[in-house]
Amino acid sequence: VNLQDEVTENYIDDFAKLTTLGELQLRAIIDVSPDIADVDLSSRLVNSSLNGIATNFSGSWSSGVLTISGDMNIARLGSGAEDAPLENVQIAFSPIDDNDDGIGGMNNILLDVLDVDLDDGITEPGTDEFRLISTHEFRYGRLIVENAFGPETEDLEIPLSIEYFDGTDFIRNTDDSCTSFLFDISSPTPALDFVPDTYEENLEAIDTEIEAGALLDVEVNLYEGITARLQDGDDSDENDPDRPFITSAPDVLADEDNTGRVLIEFDLDNSTLTTPLDFLSYDWRTVPEVDEYDEIPDGDYTDNPRGVVEFGTYRGHDRVINWQEIYIGN
Repeated sequence: VNLQDEVTENYIDDFAKLTTLGELQLRAIIDVSPDIADVDLSSRLVNSSLNGIATNFSGSWSSGVLTISGDMNIARLGSGAEDAPLENVQIAFSPIDDNDDGIGGMNNILLDVLDVDLDDGITEPGTDEFRLISTHEFRYGRLIVENAFGPETEDLEIPLSIEYFDGTDFIRNTDDSCTSFLFDISSPTPALDFVPDTYEENLEAIDTEIEAGALLDVEVNLYEGITARLQDGDDSDENDPDRPFITSAPDVLADEDNTGRVLIEFDLDNSTLTTPLDFLSYDWRTVPEVDEYDEIPDGDYTDNPRGVVEFGTYRGHDRVINWQEIYIGN
């Protein structure tokens, strides 16, 4: 604004001096209480896709207003281990005027307009004054690839889910109905793929394919933290946005037994994903692995999630409504 407190609508193009994300001086602060020092998480603030972190802001100004959108997250602890939810994290900024434009330095920015009290008492985070953008809760998450099993004559569903650590246990993130996964049919290595050399029993490579015959890219969306058929009342694979991924039934010939299982792995950092999901990795297995189905943690929280697809688990007789085994002890 100018001295008359009017929006300077000509603050565009070469007149817009704020051109890099670094000049915003983003901060992430938890204001605990008036009597306890703030928790400064700024060093863990990751701007994963905020307008391309080092790119120019030209074209983002309109009538003196800079519009910024994108994703950000709080990096994990150095060990990668679980972290309790970080509640009421205040994301704030303080613009830097480096005086290169010859107009003036920070004294020409109305700091009283930007002033946000991020601490009510003991420790002020830095000497600059900040303006609050928004307040968020950040959670430690991981992605799960569920196991799939059934007869070798039917396609199988491979559900995905996302959990977060609540401070004690991992629970499904029912607040997540926006995360999506893209299966790029043109990519030779889609994000969800079979781990090499893990076909067992009578299954061989290409006996079963994920999204076999798809003519268009397949986008799967979470609903309340999980993919599951019929959540929106539509049983059509094409029209059901939150359906699981589908892997095809093996070609069953009269003289051939195509039962068996195969390990699948979701590549969280695959280039086909709209947004990398490597922050949803976890400590699933050792390195080097004990075997293909190793589930022994070793302190490395960068493992991709895996699941098992098994063909040859029969569904039983159609006329059996319920089956229960009864143990009679002595």
